[in-house]
Amino acid sequence: KKGIDSNPFISSGIVDLYSKCGNMNYAEFVYLKMKVENSFAVTSMIVGYAAEGNMAEARRLFDSLADKNSVVWTAMISGYVKTQQSDDAFELFRQFMERDVRDYDALLFINLLGACTTQAIVDPGKQIHAYIMKVGIEIDEKVVTAVVDMYCKCGSIGYAERIFQNLASRDLIL
Repeated sequence: KKGIDSNPFISSGIVDLYSKCGNMNYAEFVYLKMKVENSFAVTSMIVGYAAEGNMAEARRLFDSLADKNSVVWTAMISGYVKTQQSDDAFELFRQFMERDVRDYDALLFINLLGACTTQAIVDPGKQIHAYIMKVGIEIDEKVVTAVVDMYCKCGSIGYAERIFQNLASRDLIL
């Protein structure tokens, strides 16, 4: 127990563990005892609060970070999508894009496609799909599945079928 508070790696791991177990009271207790800002711990807290549906607290933590990496942005956007607050997810993505930093990953776009699916709106989904292609995000099975799913659930079966037909390999999920 002695010295754990001063070790940011151990403390952030404990915060992550409590957050994943849904025990946000303990996670917050450990987080508040940390002596330095730690984006890993904040991300874990954001994910934990989002899992509880407490997006106000997740957003407070997000806004408290001076330096936000793509993982933190993705966690916050994912939280909005999981709590079906798609408009907030899109607005946060606009803010992310205004930063003009290109440190994003496929999971960010998979979440945004999920927001389109939640609202059954195809136009933003098409724009996201085009952007994925434009910037060269790796098109793995998860991305293709999200794109096909979005087109299907938004009523654009033709688009989904074309993407599906052009796949080199299909598995049981696709």
